[in-house]
Amino acid sequence: MAGLLAVCGFTFLFTGCDDDDDGSPAAPTNTGNPGNGGNTTTNTGPATPTPAPARLSQIVLNGNPGNPAGSGQTVINISGTTFNYTAGGYSGTVQYTPSGTTARLRLTYGGTATGDVDDYTLQFMAPSGSSTPSTFSGTQKVGAAAAAPASGTFTYTQ
Repeated sequence: MAGLLAVCGFTFLFTGCDDDDDGSPAAPTNTGNPGNGGNTTTNTGPATPTPAPARLSQIVLNGNPGNPAGSGQTVINISGTTFNYTAGGYSGTVQYTPSGTTARLRLTYGGTATGDVDDYTLQFMAPSGSSTPSTFSGTQKVGAAAAAPASGTFTYTQ
């Protein structure tokens, strides 16, 4: 017999349960890892924070309201203290400051976008190159307008 248990946002799948009510322990089944007595546990809960990398070479922001279309993806390539947002044709300076499982990412635009600033806190939930998204929140300032809230998910490479 198998069973599901949901606790605090986590869902667990158990196998090898005793369902005959005769008081005897259930015979182990070998449906899971042979090293754990055949028990299977599947965790589908939230991801666990991971350490922020020392540097980024690319970040892909999703759901970023500052995109030309108002949503979708923004691919930003980073080299040292400069960045290039090729789809928008923008570039500028970047400040990246990692601390534990978060980092501050500040993009200061130049050229035709001088005055624009994206200032984000990145929460890393997966290693470099993973398709599992991490999250960001912060502000975007476009031209003379006041900074507005911005948030979404991202993936990255070191």
